[in-house]
Order: sequence, then C-alpha cells, then structure tokens
Amino acid sequence: MALADEKQPSIKSTEQPVIRKMAMNVISSKPQLGNVLVIEDDADCSETLSTLLVSVGFGVCAVASRATALLALENNFYDVVLMDLYMPGVGAADFINHLRRHYSQTKLIVVSGADRLPELAEKLGVHIWFKKPYDFNDILEELQQKSSHDEVRHEHARQGRNQNRDVETEN
Repeated sequence: MALADEKQPSIKSTEQPVIRKMAMNVISSKPQLGNVLVIEDDADCSETLSTLLVSVGFGVCAVASRATALLALENNFYDVVLMDLYMPGVGAADFINHLRRHYSQTKLIVVSGADRLPELAEKLGVHIWFKKPYDFNDILEELQQKSSHDEVRHEHARQGRNQNRDVETEN
C-alpha cells in the first residue's frame, strides 16, 4: 500500500483490472537475460513480441492494460517495462511517473505508431522509444544492454521491495 500523501495513478472504477486466467500471461518464468513486462493491448503484437523475447532468453509477463501492469509490478521484479504509449485506461504520464517513483531500477521502453512519437517521448521524459512498426533487433539490442546487469543490483532491488512490504504490513 502507498502512503496517503503519495499521488497514485488514477484508476477509474470502470478500469479496475479483473484478474482472469489470461489477464497476466506469464510466458516464461525462468529467464536467462532478465524479466520484461510487456504492456500491449494489441493481442497479436503482444504475442509476437513476447514469443520473440522468450526465444532469446527473456522472462516475459504480458498484460493488456496499465492497470494490470500495476498489479504485476507489485508482485514481481522486472528489469524492463516495454509499453505501448496509446492505450485506454491509466494514462501514460501517470504510469510513467509511478514507475519512476517506485521502480527506479526498471528500464522503460515505449513503442507507438504515433507520428509525433519523438515529441511525445520528450514531453514524457522517455529516452528510449521505437516507432511501430519497429525492428525487433533494435529492441533486442536495447534489452541486451540492460540484461548485462549486476546480480547484486537485482538482489538489492528485491530486498528493498521486501522491506517495503514488511513496513506496509506493520502499519
């Protein structure tokens, strides 16, 4: 749970995630290169991207909304969030701010078909973005830079998350 004075991304009651069997599609739970949270509302695009990521050694959890992504982030550590910019529900700016505040160790990559993607990315403070249709090899190159991570950093992030949960349960 977050502190009362913290601004949380707004999730309208009609946007409350309904966790069903396929709401969080964990495609691979034994990653060699790191964990990627794919947030994509186009099912075909999500499936293709997820399959390619798993084939090269990433663990992938694919979700169709940012509201569901918030739940996934609460329960798992992700090295990278790969997110479609334009989706219904929780706004991109709110989600990005939440990600930066609470998951600063997680790299953000934004994809979009928007013609104004460079300007939008700059406005949102997003430094890594790809315009659809993108070349998977470009995304893979960016992910592999992140996957050359130090295992100590991973453990530190996990310990921090566990300490936060301990504090929350005491309150």
